[in-house]
Amino acid sequence: MNLKTIAILSSFYLFLSRTPESETSKSTIKFISFEENKQEFNINSDSLELIELENGTRLTIKPGSFMDKNGRKISGPVKLQAKEVFEVSSMIMNGLSTTSNGKILESGGMVYIQALSNNDTLTLLQPILVQIPNLLKIDEAEIFRGYSTEQGFINWELVNYENDTTFNTRMIITFDYGYDAVVEKTLRVLNQDTIELDSTIVYDEDLDTAAVVYNRAPEFFYSSIDKLGWINIDKFKEIENQSELNILSNIADTYGYLIFKNQRTVLPLKFTNSQFSSEELPANIEAIVVLFATNQEGNHFYKQSITLGRDTSIDARLKQLSEQDLIEQLSELDELNTSD
Repeated sequence: MNLKTIAILSSFYLFLSRTPESETSKSTIKFISFEENKQEFNINSDSLELIELENGTRLTIKPGSFMDKNGRKISGPVKLQAKEVFEVSSMIMNGLSTTSNGKILESGGMVYIQALSNNDTLTLLQPILVQIPNLLKIDEAEIFRGYSTEQGFINWELVNYENDTTFNTRMIITFDYGYDAVVEKTLRVLNQDTIELDSTIVYDEDLDTAAVVYNRAPEFFYSSIDKLGWINIDKFKEIENQSELNILSNIADTYGYLIFKNQRTVLPLKFTNSQFSSEELPANIEAIVVLFATNQEGNHFYKQSITLGRDTSIDARLKQLSEQDLIEQLSELDELNTSD
């Protein structure tokens, strides 16, 4: 049993003990709590702290960044807790999806951050800089902040900065072997932080003819955040042609997700009276329907690959699965969602 399987196994204990609540969609119920797989750091709130999480997310925290619920600046030790979510299986187990006010997103990664002092939850007195690694090599994306809705799921809202300026710089470097290079950089100012977004090197023997030899997708996406909680790097998905999808489940207490293949798009499927229906999904997308249900007989699961726009009606027959089978099914989601 590999480490990933062990992690998924431990995460499923909460899911397997869940009991039904009503016939309303359970697409927002979490399989695991925040306590599962969280990362913890003991930091000094009076010092500059540079923290790197397990999957490469970096946090820059300036002195005096935290305050308590009464607005008083915190001094001394602070416990920082964080969670990184990059894989589809992790999104599902954490009850996360990729929508912003009903619009579809493609995620490059999600990060949750919270800070504690003497077990009291802290807020930010000044922004901290978050760098999320661009593991999927997305050309462009924006930063979204997650907010809990009354229904219990996370809605992602685009972050707008009071001071958000992008500008370009250009300088000439002369090398010993006789060639010059023009270095062009794109910089962005978020609040008081200056960040390099992109860099292009143009080699040119006489600065009259040039050839771009180095240009890459951003290594990180940056956010200067003034509130702790969930943040997400996303880009909106354009829908040129809409399609219809109707799902009928054989079990009343059903919830699920629609996962776009080779993308990090995870849409919640909200069932009412064993039925799901939508006429606003994009067409010609390869996707996976994943459904869950729990009743007195145990845990049930359904998975089917479909093409949106071609497969419009699904009669889903959820089958009871063992704990190990559920683990394997979730693991396969990450394999199916990996592009070549």
